Amino acid sequence: MKLTKKQIENVALFGGVFIVLLIILNVTAPYVYKLFPNDYSRIGIILDALKTRTVTPEIVVFGNSKAMSGVDANMIQEHLSGNPETYNFSSVGQSIGESLLFYPMLPDDTKAVIQCFKLEEFTQPLVFNEPAIIALKMGKYPMNEDIKQLLPKAFWEKLDRPDVYYNFKSRQTVSSGLIRFLRLHLDEDAPDSGILDDLKFPYLFPSEIDKAPNYQTVIQMLEKEDYSWADDFSISEECKDLLIKANDYLERKNVKLYIAIISHAPDVKGLSSEKQEKIIGKLQGELPQLKFIDCRKSLTSDDFYDPLHPNKKGAEKISTIISTAVNADF
Repeated sequence: MKLTKKQIENVALFGGVFIVLLIILNVTAPYVYKLFPNDYSRIGIILDALKTRTVTPEIVVFGNSKAMSGVDANMIQEHLSGNPETYNFSSVGQSIGESLLFYPMLPDDTKAVIQCFKLEEFTQPLVFNEPAIIALKMGKYPMNEDIKQLLPKAFWEKLDRPDVYYNFKSRQTVSSGLIRFLRLHLDEDAPDSGILDDLKFPYLFPSEIDKAPNYQTVIQMLEKEDYSWADDFSISEECKDLLIKANDYLERKNVKLYIAIISHAPDVKGLSSEKQEKIIGKLQGELPQLKFIDCRKSLTSDDFYDPLHPNKKGAEKISTIISTAVNADF
């Protein structure tokens, strides 16, 4: 069938409008992303702080939500000799690979990095969550050659695609931003609204509540998990190689790397205190060039909001343990 002139004009008009809409959506995607902040938007705030040098940390904390709720940078700064500027740059789900992305951006004033770990992370493959990738790209993460040397290609190349790809993917985070907005206003278990911007102590839970109402339910769920990895613990070669590279890189910049272990509440019987102590000893034996800080010492169930995250009392103990270990080198 031969198209008429009018039909050809309509097809061309439709195609032109469609292309214009795609261009508009692509250009406005970063702005729409910022309008609906989600849990990963904190990554952009950390990026901005490092790029604009609005903060010049001498001590930096990295890690996931355990570090967010478990490490108070204000307390560490207060306890250390000379009160060096200390910041908590941890974020939700932040893996060791994601933390390393920030290492080349640290200012020359930085003297120490406290990299927080959960024990099982030493055995798991390197992960890079898609929401974190999008947050980094929306924040205009500055890729450089240092990162390509530090991280496996399969990891950093996820940040090396055309911008239009990330702009398209960012639409998925709008819904999570709306959910976060509703949670902040409707959920009794919601954190304070300012935690995304807090670069000192981004505590994830309501300040006035020490214990989650579903604490025992979560304990029962955790007890069903497989902890066989702890019985015959072995650090993965990928993680070991990454930590050695990270330590060598920071040493060249005269920065001391500490590995702080923040574990579950002691109620989780599948991961006993004896097993944890043995694992940490094995890690220190395999990586003697690193300094491991065992943050589970003296912690009780009263120091945890839920079985995975410390409450403010737990954060006080953990921050004291870290500052004592770091102070020995300062």
